[in-house]
Amino acid sequence: MAADIAVHWHGLRFEFTTRNPKRRPEWLAVRLERGPFRRLDGEWRIRALAPAACRVDFSLTCEPEGLLARGLAGLVLERFADRLMEAYVARADAVYGPAAGPQGA
Repeated sequence: MAADIAVHWHGLRFEFTTRNPKRRPEWLAVRLERGPFRRLDGEWRIRALAPAACRVDFSLTCEPEGLLARGLAGLVLERFADRLMEAYVARADAVYGPAAGPQGA
């Protein structure tokens, strides 16, 4: 699977493409194929906790090109990772119902 991602945030614009190998249902990697980064790697790890519950961990490591890009892209990608997790939780709530426990209470 591949993903083309366009980021537009406070006048900053950049695009990148990732290749995303997966091992369903517990793992998906994010590997940079093209974009303004020296390095971009991430992983989604999903671990079953109970029949109707799981734990989702997402990590993202990025090394943008250039000094200015490092500061700006770092801020944008941190927010991007947060929004990605928020979207994941919102979709799970829409499909399976509101989450139980600390995050969904």
